[in-house]
Amino acid sequence: TDVPCSGDGTIRKDSQILPNWTPKTSNALHSLQAKILVRAIQCLKPGGVLCYSTCSLNPVENEAVVAAALNRVGTLKRPAIQAEVIPLPKLVGLKLRPGVIRWKVADYTYGRLDIAKDGNGASDEEDESEVPRLNWYDSFDAATEDGMEHTVPSLWPPLNVKELGLERCGRLSPQDNDCGGFFVALIKRA
Repeated sequence: TDVPCSGDGTIRKDSQILPNWTPKTSNALHSLQAKILVRAIQCLKPGGVLCYSTCSLNPVENEAVVAAALNRVGTLKRPAIQAEVIPLPKLVGLKLRPGVIRWKVADYTYGRLDIAKDGNGASDEEDESEVPRLNWYDSFDAATEDGMEHTVPSLWPPLNVKELGLERCGRLSPQDNDCGGFFVALIKRA
């Protein structure tokens, strides 16, 4: 399942990604990615395995999606589905970093920037443009209170995060493999 993603892992090869990237991109894609992964797990036969992948390094598009999907399929009434993350095979010459179980969620807030003309703070003139400031949120409640768009609880690690095996997921980092950034998880239906 190669879902639509922000592509932030491809910054090295696509010069258009970074100037157009914002945290809102990943946050907005999260729910769609989770829905696609849930449906893919439902389509698996018992014992079947699927590969979830993105060319993003953002946990919101990766571990958060895997966690959300595993928790969602575990609560379905008909049919009852159990699924798990299984270890990735070791490939010679390829360095994989493990999935993460802790992350914060980012978003921009915008405000005005005071500019001093003489460098000594003598001018009270304000720049009319809105300046983005990156904020990191520890929780759904904090983000909601601050008015963050596209906020859903599944953006953050769930209470059962340690039980989901997310460390079995893999990250290919550009600096380790001279490649683009990539995330992969193998999910097996019981």
